[in-house]
Amino acid sequence: MTSRVRASDFSDLGLGDWRVIRSGVEANFECGSYAEAGRFAADVAALCDAQDHHASIDLRYPDLVHLVSTTHFLNGLTDRDVRLARAISELAADRGYSSHPRDSMALEIALDAMDVAAVRPFWQTVLGYVPEHTEEGHEVMALIDPEGIGPAMWFQQMSEPRTQRNRFHLDVVVPSDVAEQRVADTVAAGGRLVSDARARAFWVLADAEGNEACICTWQDRGN
Repeated sequence: MTSRVRASDFSDLGLGDWRVIRSGVEANFECGSYAEAGRFAADVAALCDAQDHHASIDLRYPDLVHLVSTTHFLNGLTDRDVRLARAISELAADRGYSSHPRDSMALEIALDAMDVAAVRPFWQTVLGYVPEHTEEGHEVMALIDPEGIGPAMWFQQMSEPRTQRNRFHLDVVVPSDVAEQRVADTVAAGGRLVSDARARAFWVLADAEGNEACICTWQDRGN
């Protein structure tokens, strides 16, 4: 039986290579060379087959393997992700590969909408996306790239139209231990802190012309 795992519980497990991002966990390993990274990626794929739980594997020049583990049919973290993350970390440690978990990040596109059901089909079709897994009986509020490459898109239900603000904004989901520094660096780069009322879940920032982005973490979201 598959058991859900709260983000806070995962973060207490001591799996230092990994960080909770959105509905999964991510890790980054530098393997010393592109060929070594390729071999590590192949061995991780075999490990995933052995555990019947499959992480997304991204091999990047010059020697980086970026991994994302989530339980897709529940759209969240489970004990299956814990077991796989622990096994991958043990494999990396045996080979002396270094981890840079604070480099993880996920980008989401958020659209404010008065009628989500009316606008969602347009964006699903134009992007070629599919609905994100939703509990039975709940409205679909997010779309994802079926290949797991493009950023997720979600719809923020509005009670009244926004006429003086942008209706699009970007959500930049980062590890919880880098969020406050990212906010400070963004302000130092010419940004403005619009609101920290929901920190540490998210901080709302804007550029010099009022275009908004949110720095987001898993914290203070009830998990």
